[in-house]
Amino acid sequence: PGDGFLVMHASEGLLSAPPVLASEAEEAVSVRGLPGVYVHGGWQDDGTGDPSIRMGSLLWDERADDAYLTWEEDGVTYLLEAHNLGLQFEELLRVAESLE
Repeated sequence: PGDGFLVMHASEGLLSAPPVLASEAEEAVSVRGLPGVYVHGGWQDDGTGDPSIRMGSLLWDERADDAYLTWEEDGVTYLLEAHNLGLQFEELLRVAESLE
């Protein structure tokens, strides 16, 4: 908590457990000349739940410092996730473009 991190997932075919993201936040992008999807934001608890037994309703917050970039290349699905790093599409795209 409080520390940022960047994670890359790569899976032959579809990812086995992709993150659940708000479909209305998906933005079609090009990654390495291929179609991809970028999402910025994350789910936030609305605070209505009792913390000892359950969370409140989850609401999408586009201001959350979470970013996701996914694309498929040569039968492999890639997902870059950035949390608490202040990264936007351009920075994630540079990471994706640098992969060999």
